[in-house]
Amino acid sequence: PSAPTNIAFSDVQSTSATLTWIRPDSILGYFQNYKITTQLRAQECREWQSEECVEYQKVQYLYEADLTEETVYGLKKFRWYRFQVSASTNAGYGNASNWISTQTLPG
Repeated sequence: PSAPTNIAFSDVQSTSATLTWIRPDSILGYFQNYKITTQLRAQECREWQSEECVEYQKVQYLYEADLTEETVYGLKKFRWYRFQVSASTNAGYGNASNWISTQTLPG
């Protein structure tokens, strides 16, 4: 499938972030899932350029093609995260969306 577009935040809290997106223009084949990738930026880094700046990464899946909103829980307070979304069919994953980043609230 093509990449999900217009990825944005609908809500950001101290330990969670809710993402929204527009479903891919083309989904050839049978839709399987959306994959939401979350990365936590290391505190000593100001940018995401090097792999050492990713403190950890987690992935979660959403199995409904018509749902285009998902909340990521378990985030650390007042830290920078980035997120991307990709869709898959029985042929595999298509291109991922652009990364978007935010800082969680202090709590």
